[in-house]
Amino acid sequence: MNRRAILQHQRLLRNLNERFASGDYYQAHQSYRIIVVRLVHEEKFSEAYDLLYEGAIKLLEVGRDNEGNDLALFLVDIMNHLDSANQLKHSEEELIHNIRVLFENIKPNSPERIELVTKSLSIPFLSSAAIRKQFAEVLWKEKRFAESRLHFLYSCDTGDNCGLMLVEYQTTSAYSSEVDLMIAQFVLQVLCTENKQLAKSVFCFYTLNHPQIRCSKPPFMMPLLNFICFLLSAIDKFSGKDNVFNILCTHYEKSLSRDPCYKDYLTQIGQIYFGQEKKSKQGGLFSNLFQSIFDVKEDSTSPEPTNSINVSESIRNQDVDLD
Repeated sequence: MNRRAILQHQRLLRNLNERFASGDYYQAHQSYRIIVVRLVHEEKFSEAYDLLYEGAIKLLEVGRDNEGNDLALFLVDIMNHLDSANQLKHSEEELIHNIRVLFENIKPNSPERIELVTKSLSIPFLSSAAIRKQFAEVLWKEKRFAESRLHFLYSCDTGDNCGLMLVEYQTTSAYSSEVDLMIAQFVLQVLCTENKQLAKSVFCFYTLNHPQIRCSKPPFMMPLLNFICFLLSAIDKFSGKDNVFNILCTHYEKSLSRDPCYKDYLTQIGQIYFGQEKKSKQGGLFSNLFQSIFDVKEDSTSPEPTNSINVSESIRNQDVDLD
């Protein structure tokens, strides 16, 4: 950058700060975008990132949601066009934390928050599982349990936070008769994503901390909990032996019949862990419902088509259902 360009850049920053200090937030927002576009054009991505993050947080903190949301989405747009965290001169952990902070500051029911989720999960150099963990924890704090549960399902959580969230979800928002159904459904869905470690950890934390259970080993008073416990054990000890799986499912057939969706989950689990052959697809109400649950991961992690970064690009709202 030559001396003239440096002086011009300093003048723009000074003008930006003066606009913000005087409460002229609209013009301050425009100044942020003008400066950032110039920095991106000069491939100064780190400076552009820092300025956008600072601007988004400052505008959101003073209640300028439209402008703050716009800068937050502009920031993740830029990140989606880069190849590594090194270009931003921040660690991946710092970048993920900053996405969490932006998510926390954007109003829960706004379409911009949904768009931030979609675009953040498509950033090529960040772990979508780690980002989902941050989203899940924020949503748990906001008592938006169904959305939190979905993000935990595909997260890198160790199982402790997820287990405690499910306990709170069940005890405050579900029927007392569904203590076992809450954890059984989650464990079966997690097993279908091939994350058996999360399934085991969540089951342990849930059963140990739920006030109606308070133990993590069989025998449980609820047969369905015994089934889940034995299933997790069978996956470790009898992998590939479908006769063990079939006997287990037959023995607990009555408990498993309480939720028709279990049949589809168990079909997947039998194929993944016990070597059962994949049957030809047959449409149906529950099989379609089952498929839709796991299609959420693909839909929410697939990057949407984007044009090159442009200061005049309008913010598009995406209707993504996270419930």
